[in-house]
Amino acid sequence: MLATAKYDPYVYLQAIQDNLRAATTAAPTLLAFIYFEGGFVSMDGRSVKAGEKLGDWMLLHRRTGAGTPDLQPKSPKLPNHPCANPRLQSRIPCAPAVEAPDYALSVTESLDQTYHYAMSPAPSGLRASFVTFSYNAGPGPNAFTFAQVSHYIQSHPILNVEPPTW
Repeated sequence: MLATAKYDPYVYLQAIQDNLRAATTAAPTLLAFIYFEGGFVSMDGRSVKAGEKLGDWMLLHRRTGAGTPDLQPKSPKLPNHPCANPRLQSRIPCAPAVEAPDYALSVTESLDQTYHYAMSPAPSGLRASFVTFSYNAGPGPNAFTFAQVSHYIQSHPILNVEPPTW
């Protein structure tokens, strides 16, 4: 189906870079993030290495960053994701999101585990610059509630207050 649609993962990757560049050009004081978790299907059986390519590209393009739509400590990101790459962590911002399924006990033991996974540096964390929690927990069983998140945030500020060294 992808071949019929003339899908090319490298063209897709270039389009993402072009969109990030357009956003930072149009809004020169804002950051632009790409949230991804795969999606770069290889057509020839070889890895596209999208995370590495995007991370290297971000090093050359200020005010761009990466995020992941699923912050799940029991399923940590590999170092090919820019947020989990120790070479990139202090140089590009990372903005993971905790969505409704990410509250589940199957992906985290606790709110504390989720928070520390987001804030810790590689190899055990993502060293987040920002963390977003959804307003709603999944159907459960859940490790924590949104009300617990609201109270937790008050006493656990983001430790990475300095911007990346561009």
